[in-house]
This record gives sequence, C-alpha cells and structure tokens, in this order.
Amino acid sequence: MQELALNELKKSGYTEDRVSKRAFERLYRPVSIVGVLLCLGPYPFTRFVWSPFADPFAQFFMIFFCFVLGFAICMDAAIRANESIPVSHQSGARMQRFLRSDAPQDVTEYLDVDETSKTYFARVVGRDGAGPG
Repeated sequence: MQELALNELKKSGYTEDRVSKRAFERLYRPVSIVGVLLCLGPYPFTRFVWSPFADPFAQFFMIFFCFVLGFAICMDAAIRANESIPVSHQSGARMQRFLRSDAPQDVTEYLDVDETSKTYFARVVGRDGAGPG
C-alpha cells in the first residue's frame, strides 16, 4: 500500500471531508449496535428482568451463545469496514486509500483521498500500544 503524509496532502490544497467520513461510518453502525446488544444484553435481561430457563446451565449456554454471536457480528463489521473503500459524498467517486506515513508510531491510520473534489478523511484502523490515547 502506498504511503502519504497528511502534511503534504494539506499543502496541496486538499480539505477534510467530514460528510463522507460520517456517511462511511454510518454504514457499519447498525450492525455494530446489534452485535454489542447481543454481547451485553442477554445477561442483565435474564438476570434482572425475566428468565425463560429453569435450568442454570441452559441459561448460561444461551448467554454464552449470544455473546459469541454478537462478538462475531462485531468482528465481521470491523473487518468489512477495514477492507471497504469509501465513496466520496461530493463527487460520487471511489476514494483512493493510502497509509498515513506521518501517523504516530503506535497508530495505523488510513487516508482516503478523492482527487476529483480534492478532499480526504483519515480513519484510525489499529493501535499497536496498550497505553492511553
């Protein structure tokens, strides 16, 4: 993957496209919400509201199954978002992806650039360090 510095992009007259970034993130939000609800929702519901299971093992199995299913859905959404190439909201063209070369050392960041409208947006796809930030 080609590398590009954000400073060079700004010096060339490119502006940040927040509308395209929001539209791209909005594509994966519903799937992620469903996954998180499946991960975290069954335990409090069956513990404090209503449990259809008389057997504690059946209840544990159902909670575990929902957690694994929700986690798989969240991971699938994250992988698909990482692999997909966004479309510019202004020009309607597919954006080009570059690896940001001037990103902090423990951060992997993509720059999605649309040369037609001279816009870009940055998105963090990974952090190597376990520290705050």
